[in-house]
Parts: sequence; structure tokens; C-alpha cells
Amino acid sequence: MKRTRKRKSDNPFSIHFGQPTKQFIGRSQTLDTFLNDLYDANGQSRNSIITGLRGVGKTTFLNHVQDELANDPEWIVVSVHSTHNLLENITDRLHDEIERKTKESNVKLTSAEINILTALTLSFSEPEDNKEYGFQTSLIRDMRQLNKLDMTVAFLIDEVENTPEMREFAATYSLLVR
Repeated sequence: MKRTRKRKSDNPFSIHFGQPTKQFIGRSQTLDTFLNDLYDANGQSRNSIITGLRGVGKTTFLNHVQDELANDPEWIVVSVHSTHNLLENITDRLHDEIERKTKESNVKLTSAEINILTALTLSFSEPEDNKEYGFQTSLIRDMRQLNKLDMTVAFLIDEVENTPEMREFAATYSLLVR
């Protein structure tokens, strides 16, 4: 007897670990309102917590926000999961995104020499400030740098839990928005 496999349904709400859903049903207006508030410096959505039951689309919603903002040259998106390395991950992702968005190398001109018979010779070196800072100081310094460049950062943290690192991020963030 020949076995036949049942065809899986084409349910757009099927949850597949690590894969975005194929459809984003009924959230376009919510997404547009949320994004408009983000673009408004005084918008109500600037500090938001998105809650809901498993599978209702919280991560999908964040993915759409991330995709939209990542295409805007004035925004940097730091998207992480709440893990035991939360602060390190935020700092690393922020530095990666700053480098990617600004396209600035971390070198400076240290000397120039002109030889009339040949060409201009330039020497470059790494900046000398290699001091390591704690999370709070590092984040505040980075945000000052981005403010000078008229760039805005969106911190998208998925699977948030009440951990010491999450509390430290929240405390640091509150200093930034004062």
C-alpha cells in the first residue's frame, strides 16, 4: 500500500523558529503609527514595551521596525536578545552599526611629508584613547558622538527578562533621555 503524505496547510501564522513569517496581517496601520511616532522627536512610541502572548507577532513587529529604520541613514538599529551578555551585546552591536553607518575608519592623520621629486607621503595611526569604559560611560560617549552626527539609535531588545543587566540598561537609558 502506497502512503501519501498530508500536505501541510499554508497557515500564515505558523511559527517556525528563526524564520520570519511570510505575511504580516493586520498590523500595517499599527506599524505605520509606531514608525511615525519614532520619527517624531516627541512621539509617544519613542519609549515602548511591546507585550503579548507567544506567537502574536511581537518579534515579527520588531523585525519590521528594524527593516524600516535600518534603511534610514539617520538611524542606527541595535537589535539584540535579552541574554546573559546583554550589555556587551548592545555595546558590540552599537559599535558595529556606527562603523557600518558612518563608514569612518578609526585612524587619524599623524604626519605629512612632501618630497618635491616624488609625491605626498601620509602616515596614519590608531587613536591613542584605548581606555576601556564601563557600559554606562561607553554608551553615553557613543550617544554623544551620534548626536553630533544627527543620528538616532533604536534599541530593539527581544525576549526581555528582569535581569541585573536589563536593569542596568534601563538605568543608563534613563540617563540618556533626561
